[in-house]
Amino acid sequence: MKNSKLKESLSLKGDKYSDKFNRLSRKQTNISKVLLVPWDFIDGHESEDGTLYFVSDHSDRFGLSGVPVVSVRVGKYQEFCCVSFSGTPYREMETKDVTEWFIKNYKEFGKCLFDDWSHDWIKINSNSRKCKHCNKHESREVKTIIKRERKEIWKSA
Repeated sequence: MKNSKLKESLSLKGDKYSDKFNRLSRKQTNISKVLLVPWDFIDGHESEDGTLYFVSDHSDRFGLSGVPVVSVRVGKYQEFCCVSFSGTPYREMETKDVTEWFIKNYKEFGKCLFDDWSHDWIKINSNSRKCKHCNKHESREVKTIIKRERKEIWKSA
């Protein structure tokens, strides 16, 4: 792995961090950066937020050699693939290198950075909780739902 800071952050261990990122850092030693790509490679449509990719140093102007971060999160780290741009030259200006942002935020928030299912909640009281990794707070809201029913009742005449 060319970027030692990226390798170090992916290799972090503990409940806060992803075991799958750790495994990726051991299996794929040529990852050099994290890119935010503004489109989806599968069907070519523009993505609203973009897609994060772990990218190797084998990328060139005709494509990326990498894997989407979301694929690694679900255990498909072995699907490191080369993505071409249908014969059109790869324009680096369309992607954004977010390696430093990724390293900083992953160290601070861990796997909570990616979704709301990774939190490890600690109950503060009966109405609030916080994540022990990223310190996100949530409060409980109780709503009463009144359900009106109509029933058919038969009476003898």
